[in-house]
Amino acid sequence: MNTDRITPRQIEILQFVADGHCRKQSREILGVSPHTIKVHLNRIYERLGVREDAHAVAVGFRKGWLR
Repeated sequence: MNTDRITPRQIEILQFVADGHCRKQSREILGVSPHTIKVHLNRIYERLGVREDAHAVAVGFRKGWLR
């Protein structure tokens, strides 16, 4: 787990997921494609040592990154 390498943009993506938005909404909300969201999430999973959105969001809340 290498949580010191989570970027502000990745935290923004994680908050997007925590807020319950689907990846298809990403273009209008964040100005990026669903594919970009997927790439960011895969990097987040790798850095946090998790396999799914729910676990990544749980880690984000425990770390105090998410509201």
